[in-house]
Amino acid sequence: MIKEKNVQTIFRRPSSTAGSPNLSDSKNKAALLFKYIRLHIEVVKLGFASRLAYRTDFFFSVFAFFLLQFVGPLFVLFVYNAGGSFPGWTKEQILLLQGVTNLVKGFSWMTLMCILWGTHRRVRYGKFDLLLLRPVNTLWYVFMVSFDAEDLGQFVGGVVLTIAALILMGGWTGSILLFFSLVFVGLLFFFAIGVLLSALTLRFVETRRLGEILDSLLMLSGYPRQIYSPGVASFFSTFFPLFVIGFFPASALLGLPLNGVWLAVGCTILLAIISVIVWYRALRGYQSAGG
Repeated sequence: MIKEKNVQTIFRRPSSTAGSPNLSDSKNKAALLFKYIRLHIEVVKLGFASRLAYRTDFFFSVFAFFLLQFVGPLFVLFVYNAGGSFPGWTKEQILLLQGVTNLVKGFSWMTLMCILWGTHRRVRYGKFDLLLLRPVNTLWYVFMVSFDAEDLGQFVGGVVLTIAALILMGGWTGSILLFFSLVFVGLLFFFAIGVLLSALTLRFVETRRLGEILDSLLMLSGYPRQIYSPGVASFFSTFFPLFVIGFFPASALLGLPLNGVWLAVGCTILLAIISVIVWYRALRGYQSAGG
């Protein structure tokens, strides 16, 4: 996490668009958007700089997260070496699926899901009120200052595992454009869940156990849809579209059938819209320290 005092200097820079919520001119809106992007990049740099102040601790943390990403693949290797299998999937394909899942999860925990812990910490200690005074969008600001550099290990582990699986298979046979599009949808899913849990934190403060439950559920995303019953598979494609994290992107990269993918994409977009609406309603009802 980034200390509040380290990021305050960024918002002292003069800007003609700062604090202008009603911008009708498209040029000014574009300038405001680019300003937010620049701010986000600066905050990410500050996040890494803050953690690198204790280099040994940071590198050990990242390395530990990196190694943890290979526990699941080791289990897969044990299953296949013992004569077992996952229906319709080869060993290399399952490794690719888990690599893509870890890649999406790692990037999301580093940049999106960290909003849960950032909101909880600030609400609990009465610091969330200070965020409301900043001349930027509050939701965006919470995302920026909650950046967690330690999850870089999970992201890198996912990238390494994905590349290794592709090398073992001799490359991909599907659509790389569709793959990246579905990876984006997977990130949108994490955005929606993070915002929803953050909204609950604004209302009830102590919601850390929900994050732990979510983390357990996310472990199910590293396996193909074929191992689940039809009812469970439908649930993970609609009401809780877990398959957009790994199964659908990996299937797109492998050129496998994508039955139900557009329904899952639609449900993810709807979930993201609902989460933002719920968050702003929770913000309007926020009474400091969850009161």
